[in-house]
Amino acid sequence: LTVKVGALPIENIASANNKSLHQEDTERLGMVVDNLNDQLRKKMGVDEGVLVVSVQRGDAAQSGLRRGDVITLMNGQRITSVADFEKVVAGFVPDMLVPIRIVRQGRPLFLPLKISAKSQ
Repeated sequence: LTVKVGALPIENIASANNKSLHQEDTERLGMVVDNLNDQLRKKMGVDEGVLVVSVQRGDAAQSGLRRGDVITLMNGQRITSVADFEKVVAGFVPDMLVPIRIVRQGRPLFLPLKISAKSQ
């Protein structure tokens, strides 16, 4: 996934510097995430989380994640930054079913993220 931060719409949310992203961690799940800035938090109605910038084929797409979703909780752990996201993802093992809480269009949702063996 590729996450871009900036003014909405989502297509304009682009970070010029994605060096903070560990591409191998996010891409193995089929998504790219990035930190939210204050403007996006306010606009999206969230206090914390990471923005899903893009979703390709893979575990993320199969779970129902979409571009523009904000991930706030994974496997019972709060996600406040890309660093939090990376720490949680690093502990995933094949066949693990990870509950994730997202905010989509201002509404909280829970989705099951099934970790496939090919993601490892």
